[in-house]
Amino acid sequence: MTDYSDFLRLVEAARPGVEEITPAELRERVAAGAILIDIREEDELRRNPPLTRAVHLPRGQIEYSVGKAVADKHTPVVLYCAHGMRSVLAAATLSSLGYAHVAVLRDGLHALRRDAGQPWDGQFPPPDDDDSDA
Repeated sequence: MTDYSDFLRLVEAARPGVEEITPAELRERVAAGAILIDIREEDELRRNPPLTRAVHLPRGQIEYSVGKAVADKHTPVVLYCAHGMRSVLAAATLSSLGYAHVAVLRDGLHALRRDAGQPWDGQFPPPDDDDSDA
């Protein structure tokens, strides 16, 4: 089994400096003009489609691509991933790049789908790379 302890420590170290919001707050912010960014990978989008109006910037490319999606660093941004952990790291990165209004959907897309009574196809931690889901 894969050991996620280093990853989880990194997330917990970044979490105090990141604003985490609820699904209701996410809806309010998007309605008020915040840019919604889905940082999940392509294969995750196939299992659980992105939210309407979300810009897709995978976590591994966000530092390179965010300037095209959010040119003004004072524009409110809400990030989400599957369970709200990678988005914490991405939010910390955007803050270090000078983005002033960055928030994260607490518990990620899973929480939003649960809140809306929608099905979820995913888990954490993901299964080991044994090709069982191929």
